Order: sequence, then structure tokens, then C-alpha cells
Amino acid sequence: MNEGNGGAKPPQGESGHVSRVRRLVQSRGFNGFIALLVFVDGWTICLDADARARALATPAWAQIVSIFCLVLYTFELALKLAVGFGLWGQKLNLFIILTGYLEIILSLSANPSVLLSVLRAVRCVRIIKLLASLRDAGLSSLTQLENIMLLCMKDLFWSSCLCFLIMTSFAYLFVEIINPLYQSTDVDFPVCERCHRATSSIMDANLFLFQTVVVGDNWGEVALPVINNFPGSAALLIGAYLTIVFGLLNLIIAVVVNSFQNIQQGEEADELEADETSLQKIFQEIDVQGDGKLNYENFLEGAAKNPDFKGRLGLLNIKQDDLRDLFQRMDVDGKQLINAQQFSRVLRSYNRHGKYDIVRCILRQEDLAVAIDTGFSRLTDRMDNLSYKGSDVSCRAN
Repeated sequence: MNEGNGGAKPPQGESGHVSRVRRLVQSRGFNGFIALLVFVDGWTICLDADARARALATPAWAQIVSIFCLVLYTFELALKLAVGFGLWGQKLNLFIILTGYLEIILSLSANPSVLLSVLRAVRCVRIIKLLASLRDAGLSSLTQLENIMLLCMKDLFWSSCLCFLIMTSFAYLFVEIINPLYQSTDVDFPVCERCHRATSSIMDANLFLFQTVVVGDNWGEVALPVINNFPGSAALLIGAYLTIVFGLLNLIIAVVVNSFQNIQQGEEADELEADETSLQKIFQEIDVQGDGKLNYENFLEGAAKNPDFKGRLGLLNIKQDDLRDLFQRMDVDGKQLINAQQFSRVLRSYNRHGKYDIVRCILRQEDLAVAIDTGFSRLTDRMDNLSYKGSDVSCRAN
């Protein structure tokens, strides 16, 4: 997947024509066109495969479109080689082109060989070219999914190996323990050729486990007759099912999810590092004196003149009236001077809605104070009334 357009660096003194061709092959529009071309080519490949599977002739227009796509692939490779892309970096394109022309030559012969069938099968690698072209066309979401898939392939490979080893272990136990039970003449099992074959060899037992446990197809058809007649075999049959389904498969999912999480954390760390670099660059541009310190006047001047700093303040909803408070938050030691670390730390952690939250809290506090004052006033009036009534009753009693 590394045959993208980022591998060629423009040499010094490059001519104008070569420079224009380089910009063309590195443009998103060009790679989007190639992706559309591969998609159309894949459609014609599917039509050809369907026609041959039904013993029908492939439509002539589909063959012409497929050959035309192959010619355009050749033209694309020639352009990339002409502007300095390395041949090794274009190995996928070269493989697709060579196998495509070899397939055309063999298909013209009277007796198609086995090699022709193989070449037709390997046409599926053009899907990889489609993914690469879409990535170079600037589809960031697809690029992220491709990177995650490639990084998780190792985990999936070792998970598959572990799954095979565990299933083989249980398959061995099935052949050694369950198969003799099927061969027993003391118990009449229902006529089930599949049941006997499922435990007759390690390979058949592996296929049985994969079909019934992993895929989930009629596990009880084979297992229940044995368990009903030999209850002790439930420990092995049910144990294998629980181990693979609730243990191994969930473990594989957990490993893949953990890999995704690690990748996401790595991307977040890269974003934080890029953000820190951007803020450090802004600070250096504002620091006209070059001493690594900013006073309030330099801070205000940078907020007014530096476009990157102004854009950052705009994203954070920081107005001109808020700059004094922002500077004071940066100036933690009260020296009226801030350094690059203080500058970037506050801007990275600044809540763009912070001032509105503070205002809302103040308003709620004022409402609460008014409610408390009103309540105390009513309580005081009520106590005064009770005191007055008590005094009046005492006077009448006297």
C-alpha cells in the first residue's frame, strides 16, 4: 500500500514541463480519476467472471473497456516514472500491468492454460490499487481505516494461529475420546453419517469445530446424541464450545479492540504534539525581541497582528476584553512576563465556553442569593407574626 504519490521529491532545477506533470500525478483529481478507472475495470472483471461461470461469452464492450483501462494504467506508470517515482515504489502498478498483458496474450491462444486461470484470479489485486488511489485522493476516513487494518493484521494473524491450535487440541481429544463412543456397539445412535465422520480424523474434527462452534451451525445435531448416551462427554463437548466461543473468540475481539484503542491514543498524542508545535511557532512569531518572554503589550500586539494567533483566539471565542484575563492565567508567577510553555499550556487547556460557564454560574449564584433572601424575609415575617400573636394571647390571659 506504499505505492502512493508521496515517494517522489522534486529535484533541484526541474524543468517546467516535468514540474507540471509531477503536480498532475500528485493531485487529488488525478488519483480520484484513477480510482474511478479501477472501479470500472473491476466491474468489467466481474462481468467476465460471471459470463465464464455460466459458459457464456464475455460482452465485447466489457473486454474493450478492460483493455482500455490497462492501457491507462500503463500511461499512469509511464508518467510517474518520468517524473522520478522509483520503479520499486510502483511494484503494484507494474505487477498489474504485466499480468494484464500476459493474460491478454494467453487468452488469444487456442488452448488456454492453467496459468491463464491463475492470472484471471490475481486480478483481484486491483482492489488494492483502488484503495491506494482513494487514499491518495484525500479520503482521510478511508486512510485511517486502512492504517488501522494494516496495524491490526499482525494481531489477527496470531489470533487465528491461536484459534487453530486450540481447535486442533480439542479435535485430538474428540478423535481419542468421542470417536470410540460412536463406535460403541452397546448404544444405538441415530443414523447420522455426519456424526461419525466429524470425529473420524483430526481434520474432520477441526472442520466440525469450525462449522458448529465458530460459525454456529447445528452443534447439537452431533453433540447431543453423545451427551445423552454418555453424560460424561459433556465436559469435553460443552467445554470445547465454551472455551472457543466465550473465551477465545472474545479474547480475539478484546485484542483487536485494544489495538484500535492504542492506535487512537497514538493519533491523539500526535495531534497534541502537532498542536504544541503550532503554538510554539505562534509564540516565536509574537516574540519580536527573541528573548523567550512576552509582556502584556507584546501579547496584545500579537493578538492584533498575527493571523495564526487571531485565528486561534477566534476558535476559542476569546474577545478583546478577555485578553487581560487570559494573560493573567498564563502569568502564574505574577512577573508580568510569560514564556512559551505557559503560553501553550493555557491555550491548549482553555475551554472555549469557559467564560460563559462562569457567567452562568454567577447568575445562578445571584438567583440563589435572591431566593435565600426572600425565604429568610418570609421566615422573619412569619416569626414576627407568631411572636405578635403570642404576646396578644398573653395579654388577654392577664
